[in-house]
Amino acid sequence: MDNALLNEQKTDEALMEMLKSGDIAGFDLLVKRYQRPIVNYLYRLTGNFALAEDIAQDSFLILYRKAKLFYSRGCFKSWFYKIVMNLYKQELRKKKFLFGHREIVSDDIIEFQKTVKANSQSLSQKIEEKEIQSQIRQLINSLPGKQKMAVTLHIFEEFTYQEIADVLGCSIGTVKSRIHYGLQSIKEKVVRMNLLSY
Repeated sequence: MDNALLNEQKTDEALMEMLKSGDIAGFDLLVKRYQRPIVNYLYRLTGNFALAEDIAQDSFLILYRKAKLFYSRGCFKSWFYKIVMNLYKQELRKKKFLFGHREIVSDDIIEFQKTVKANSQSLSQKIEEKEIQSQIRQLINSLPGKQKMAVTLHIFEEFTYQEIADVLGCSIGTVKSRIHYGLQSIKEKVVRMNLLSY
């Protein structure tokens, strides 16, 4: 088995140890593993693909510069997402405006509308479904920032409560509360707007 294949099978933490010892291959593999998920995550938060790519690039630069600060027994994923979240929050403070609504991939929307009639054939039904999807996108975007971050990490990134707590710098109870109230808010608005039939 060659070295490149062996490196690809290493844990994130092992790749960080390689980077800390000066082996750039560790960094290259971390970028390969995390670039797409980080950009997708930031896009879900910002609704701006170019901005998501910029923040992701800055995150990897900080990762490279601060590699020596990574504690070898820690969880890389939580540590790195904390860097990403800090940059995202800085960007929010810098811009001081609400980002526009984003387009969520249809697969993501399906999670929020399992009860929508998916196989409708008529054009009018398809148009109605598109309108429902658009309204649900707006509801997700309307969540307060902290709820939106927690919900996005939990649903789209599949982070555990503990990982979200580590990233956001709060307790597990706070994370559960933010997710609960965020999803409850979406559900209440969906029911009030009569978007989905139950």
